[in-house]
Amino acid sequence: MARPQVWLDLTLPPYALTLLHAEADACGPRTTTSQPDPFVGIEDADAALTSSGLRWNGAVLGRARRLRLLARVGIGYDNVDVAAATAHGIPVANTPDGPTESTAEHTVALILALSKRIYRADRLAQKSGWTRSSELIGMELTGKTLGVVGLGRIGSRVTQIARVLGLRVLAYDPIMPWERAQTVGAILVESLEAVLRQSDVVTLHAPAQADTIGMIGEAQFAQMKRGVYFINCARGALVDESALLAALRSGQVAAAALDVLVQEPAPAGHPLYGLDNVLITPHIGSYTEEGVRKMLVRAIEQTVRGLRGERPTNLVNPETWPRAV
Repeated sequence: MARPQVWLDLTLPPYALTLLHAEADACGPRTTTSQPDPFVGIEDADAALTSSGLRWNGAVLGRARRLRLLARVGIGYDNVDVAAATAHGIPVANTPDGPTESTAEHTVALILALSKRIYRADRLAQKSGWTRSSELIGMELTGKTLGVVGLGRIGSRVTQIARVLGLRVLAYDPIMPWERAQTVGAILVESLEAVLRQSDVVTLHAPAQADTIGMIGEAQFAQMKRGVYFINCARGALVDESALLAALRSGQVAAAALDVLVQEPAPAGHPLYGLDNVLITPHIGSYTEEGVRKMLVRAIEQTVRGLRGERPTNLVNPETWPRAV
């Protein structure tokens, strides 16, 4: 009996390949010498293991006539047309627990980098020598207010760490129960505006979906305290970058740290590049040895479950599963 074929668009490390090869064989662009078609071989795949780099639209999903599961390595699945996958009867799974700790730690690292002016101090020290400038005066976080927009796994973990640092945490999440917010130490408020007006630091942890895309724009930056610190380790599409640029230039936003941008990788000459009050990391929030391992292992485990006819633990479109078995 032929072994199941799992299509890959990412290179797996040895431990992940060993885990996969115990149940299936790998195919796809990462296993061929040339890649004129980024979805080469998808027609013959029984499952697919994918990253954020490719767009899974209706046309592509229509080609994947044998696909029994599409497993996304990571928490976000905005590169997958879930409605189209559902229409084709393709279950989509993700790994929401995998990136939590690493991304939360990265967020807190960026908060500290901005509030202590670490990013700016490094640039000045290397350019101008050992000097203390008024522009390097930082801010103590103890007693300040952190605004968390989105109190899911990552936002909740950021809240817990922030509380240890002495921050008061306000959170906005329209679907989060008050009791859940209380257990992680956040004060849940009824509106986004209430968070923005009261926070010294604002950090985004919402998914990119129809009601959140562009949720932070000119009006929202105007609602923030003047001199606020702004962090985005969620999705670039949540922010109107032109509005952010204007807020940074006017001083309404003192500094921003961004792990995500609307277009990734950003083109050369992007207007946010080179600003003294902007710190950018290339979408590496979950990019730790531990974070990558957890995401890969959990994605493969779900793929194996799907191939065995067992329900994956994290289905994005659970309504497809009765049709898939």
